[in-house]
Amino acid sequence: MTCSSCTPTNDERIWLKLGISWVLVGQTMVLGLAVSMTPPPYGTGAYIGVHGVLAASALGVFWLLGGRLIRAQWRAICARKITTEALFLLSISGAVGASVLGSLTGRSGVYYELVAIVLSLYALGERVQAHAQAAVLRQADALRSSLDRARFVGPDAVLTWVPLDTLVLGDTVLVQAGEVIPVDGVIVQGASLVQESAVNGELVPVPKGPKASVYAGSYAVDGALWIQVEALKGQRKIDALMASLEQARRAPSALQELGNRLVRFFVPVAVAVSLGTFVFWAGKAGEAGSAGWMPALLHAMAVLLVACPCAFGLATPLALWRGLIALAQKGIVARTGRLLDVLACVTHVVWDKTGTLSEVALVLEHTDLISHEAVLPVLLFSLQDGQTHPVAQAMCQAFKDAKALAPVSYVKLHPAKGIEGRLEFNGKSYHVFAGTLALMPCAFPDYPSAKQRIYVSINAQAAASLTFSERLRPEALQTLEQLKAQGISLRILSGDPHPAWSHLAGVPIEFGYTPEEKKAVIQKLIDHDHATVLFIGDGLNDLSAMSASCASLAMGSSSALTQATASGVLLSGRLDALPETIALAKRCYTLVRSNLRFSLVYNLLAMTLAALGHVHPVLAALLMLGSSTVVSVRSFRG
Repeated sequence: MTCSSCTPTNDERIWLKLGISWVLVGQTMVLGLAVSMTPPPYGTGAYIGVHGVLAASALGVFWLLGGRLIRAQWRAICARKITTEALFLLSISGAVGASVLGSLTGRSGVYYELVAIVLSLYALGERVQAHAQAAVLRQADALRSSLDRARFVGPDAVLTWVPLDTLVLGDTVLVQAGEVIPVDGVIVQGASLVQESAVNGELVPVPKGPKASVYAGSYAVDGALWIQVEALKGQRKIDALMASLEQARRAPSALQELGNRLVRFFVPVAVAVSLGTFVFWAGKAGEAGSAGWMPALLHAMAVLLVACPCAFGLATPLALWRGLIALAQKGIVARTGRLLDVLACVTHVVWDKTGTLSEVALVLEHTDLISHEAVLPVLLFSLQDGQTHPVAQAMCQAFKDAKALAPVSYVKLHPAKGIEGRLEFNGKSYHVFAGTLALMPCAFPDYPSAKQRIYVSINAQAAASLTFSERLRPEALQTLEQLKAQGISLRILSGDPHPAWSHLAGVPIEFGYTPEEKKAVIQKLIDHDHATVLFIGDGLNDLSAMSASCASLAMGSSSALTQATASGVLLSGRLDALPETIALAKRCYTLVRSNLRFSLVYNLLAMTLAALGHVHPVLAALLMLGSSTVVSVRSFRG
């Protein structure tokens, strides 16, 4: 009987195999060095033992990790594609062939350690990539699950939780306060403030009542809603956003495409040169002084060894890793190397406004006091403390220095209108209303109703008018100016129908955009203007724009799914890191291309020398090591 909690998962088994493989790598490297420096006499027990251990270690690593490589190459063959797996298998074949030949004849070196090293590097890279892809899929699945059920209102108002795909058009579902709305539809009963950041990016919840439209992914803040279904599963706006996420996940990296093009060129060249070398030198086997076909095989093996993909494999990742670490030090965590691709050649930066250029939270901008000035901060802080409404949180933040708390004996939320409560303070009772004019039990002189204005009455007497607003991030204007100085075009697309500003740093704010309209703007920039577009946003409503752009950044305060969709996350929330990282990415991108060119020229030259018979397999291995060393030094120095 096996305890399931003690059984290693597939992920754990892979990491265990990698750990064992690296132990074997260390063993083969030590023994390989010993054989090269002080080889035991050919045919002796020591010779057979050492070479046997080396071969067994290489075989062990291949048994642990080689299956995944072979399966990947088989899929590539079936798809008629030339991939990096071919280079790994070529280098392994060359190392195995030369090593077996060396062990059997004792006339050349052995390269078993290359088999273990190449396989381990391939398996590690493949595992990290698979882990990153799985994380994105988990985030997407979590959102799908949260929108996959609804509280169905049946005959006689009987409530039943049902799968969303069992609903039909015209059915009614109930959404309680604080719950996510799972359908696109029209409110038939109830009222609530609805947080629609998933639809239009607006920070302030919108009051909704009968006949108002609501969309899946938004949520009811403070009231219950009975909603008539108007879009079935698969037809909702959020479904289109999820489709955009899936498309973005499959988008290839520009640098990876460049590497693949080089591989498609290099692999056939390496194979052709190796075969040509063998044929040429085998044809000379009958000439005077020839040592037979053995030199032909050694020269062909030398070509394959010097064509080991280590230099190509290091050319891109080392420079990228260095660049990604530098990005992280500036507060930008990249989820994919594609972010560096785009930052290096970006021509347009498209911004979301709310929560991106502006702060996430509302702030109290102005207070017009009418009465009860002394007790107003205490009463409002006490009444709103613990409430989740954005305005309530902004009010608590504004009055957090209140010296005392007033006990609340009664509190009532008025959906889409405000809050009411009865409090006791210093021996007196206060009946407080805070909300829209429609909630007030008294008249407010000369105060028109406004979306971001809250009115307060105390004991049926007008007490104050509070104006809330968005606050621009302190570094936003400077960042926009620096980007313009770098020659980058800027656009600000906001879902907010009533933005607080019309321009920022001379850039007009284009307002009232839906997610689909944002996506259309970006697609037009890419398709018609041939622009390289970086999109920066923070909400679920930005997923379509993120998928359409060449790369995207999510703010550190954004949702988990938004961060998983984006190419990178601005973890620090500091926008002024962006101009510096663009300059850094340009240097990194230049270095990657330089490394690839160097690796290509180096390998072609070394292969030519090996084909001409000027490179022994031992020297070929050293040349391969030399190219990897040069690429490493260039990457870390650059």
